[in-house]
Amino acid sequence: MIPHCLNEDCIRILFRDGRTIIAVKCRQDKPDMANNEVCRGKLLLRLSLLSESVKKISLLVQEGDSLSEYSPSTVELLRDYSLRLSKLRKAFMRVWARYCVSNSRSLQYQCLHSCVLYRSVADCKDSLSFFKDLGVAYIDPLAFYNSLRLAFLKANKARCRDKRCVDGLKSLLAFSLKEIEGSQLISLLIKKDQEVLGNEIYKDVFRPQKVKKSVFFDSRLKKLRIKSYEVDTFNVEICCSRSSDYFYYVSTNLPLALKYLSYVLIESIDEKVFDEMIKQDSLWDKICFLKDTFEDIVKSKNLAPGDDCLAKKVACFSAYRALGVHKLMPFLLDKHVDEIYLDKPGTRVYVDHEEFGRCVSNVVLRDRDVERFINHVLLESRLPLNYLNPSLKWNLKMGDFIVRASIDIPPLSHEGPSLDLRKMRHRVYTIVDLFLNNVLSREEAAFLILHVINRRNIIICGEPGTGKTTLMNALDLCTPKNWRKVYIEDIIESLDQRGQGRHQLRLYVEPFEVEEKTRKKSVEIIKLLHRTPDWICLGELQSREHFKALFHAIAAGLRGIHTCHASSVFGLIRRLVLHCGISKEDLSGIDLIVHMVKCYQGSRILRRVAEVWAVGSPKSTSIDLFDVPLSLIYKWDPGRDLHNIVLDDVFKSPSMLKLLELGNSRAMLEREYEELKVLLDSLALSPPPDVECFTKEFDDLIQRLAKEGAYVT
Repeated sequence: MIPHCLNEDCIRILFRDGRTIIAVKCRQDKPDMANNEVCRGKLLLRLSLLSESVKKISLLVQEGDSLSEYSPSTVELLRDYSLRLSKLRKAFMRVWARYCVSNSRSLQYQCLHSCVLYRSVADCKDSLSFFKDLGVAYIDPLAFYNSLRLAFLKANKARCRDKRCVDGLKSLLAFSLKEIEGSQLISLLIKKDQEVLGNEIYKDVFRPQKVKKSVFFDSRLKKLRIKSYEVDTFNVEICCSRSSDYFYYVSTNLPLALKYLSYVLIESIDEKVFDEMIKQDSLWDKICFLKDTFEDIVKSKNLAPGDDCLAKKVACFSAYRALGVHKLMPFLLDKHVDEIYLDKPGTRVYVDHEEFGRCVSNVVLRDRDVERFINHVLLESRLPLNYLNPSLKWNLKMGDFIVRASIDIPPLSHEGPSLDLRKMRHRVYTIVDLFLNNVLSREEAAFLILHVINRRNIIICGEPGTGKTTLMNALDLCTPKNWRKVYIEDIIESLDQRGQGRHQLRLYVEPFEVEEKTRKKSVEIIKLLHRTPDWICLGELQSREHFKALFHAIAAGLRGIHTCHASSVFGLIRRLVLHCGISKEDLSGIDLIVHMVKCYQGSRILRRVAEVWAVGSPKSTSIDLFDVPLSLIYKWDPGRDLHNIVLDDVFKSPSMLKLLELGNSRAMLEREYEELKVLLDSLALSPPPDVECFTKEFDDLIQRLAKEGAYVT
């Protein structure tokens, strides 16, 4: 055993075009695998920790400004030996889990720990260890082979009271010796052992060839790190290249030895624990259950002495790994990540970062990783995903937020399963947050809230990912406290406001992707007429029958706020008139149409309210589309990133004229509008309020205005 520097960042794993590149660079001196046992041991250890599915490997060593590369045959030689070490570690780990963590009072435990055979096996296990010191299996493969052979000879002579244990340990040593003897590296070293001694025996094997500088290797190391932070058990680095592309690099913040300890912990739990884990309802419940289980094991066995924080981190990482979601967890837990994408297995995950926009990560999801995640979604949703239903949409509950998982499989995505994971409610945005982020102006916010509290019909449209649902939820928080609100959604994206004293009935219907539906959105919309709602919210109107049902409900007197997809307001009107067959008379039941856009500033994503239109003709000019009069009230200027008022007087907009026709006085509406602007300004002066604080302030204003008869309920 010798001390080592495993935590030094001198061996990096890089990826390029389906190829794995192992880059070795020493900060103190030239890396020397032939003569330096530490360098050799660290290289073989990192190779042994690579997944068996990794096939194409290049090994590069940087010495100052020069770069050396190992031949493919040498890499294959080292990879073969390292894979065998990986198999041996798992075999010895199973023995450790079976005997070393068993009850110390048992006869089996006492018998094992007092016999020569067990001590021989323990010595071999220590040779594979790297928790405190680097074992001889890595630093001196030939010496490891000789120690295995000697242990096997001793094992044949050993006697023990528990024959079953003896047979098990002898079988382990026989398996280990056979594996190592079959290694091409050991066969080569045995031949050379007759000629040279010491480190000289490794010189021919670890002799790289000089090559030209690798542009990829240099550019990867020269990327500018602009931000770094921790996410649970992971480190995140945001880097920027010369082309202004952003990269999202993930690594674990556990020491390498403790990271490997997760394998030991997973092997140490029995079938009863897994049976109990499977009974948990959601993926998050399974994670929490395993976290607690692993943390108890770590503390009871004193695997992380005196460090409760480290024990929790090891337990968390072990839970993620046991469930096969450890590659996705840094993205799911990172509060700065809004959406996660995977186009097909074997490619890199890329994300939408709230600060840096679109970022490409260093995480590659293989077929097995994707399959495991999809299985979790299937278990939780109990929805079909097969040849006839190749798409699935479901909300995964992940603690205090929700992930909307959209999955496509062959034959629809013919290159393999694809994932789109949008994080919902990892932060609840109030209208003040949107105002401060310049999604809309203060005047627009007050104008829209004024229409909400007067129960006007609003449609929010835009392309996918523009923030339609976020704006709808923010406006929905601005409803009076005593309203009965009913929601119909195929994916639950509305906010649970019952903690703020609101009255909500939330109905779930089957997603549009399901072929045979028993709960249709259009049917439930019609049934709303018998549920006496003050306000309705319909998330994501998609089909002709959805819109037909909506306008039927509007004609019957129901009012609310809804979202749908459209490239523009004109595109929405064309869709409603031409494709859905909605008449211009029915369209007059809509008061406001809000159009949202998503654009890029470099790689940063901006979401803005582009336009606010009213349906109808004011005394000023308007636009007719398919005989449907539209009046533009607010418009966003992308050049200056400003929201401008188009109408000279917003109280002359068609939607305001409708309110005046219902008996509201202009003076009261103006008073209400000004009070809302004052409230938004006061809340924006201090740090943005949380939901509870915002709703309290808003409720106080509504109650004061209601006493003066300033709005119609």
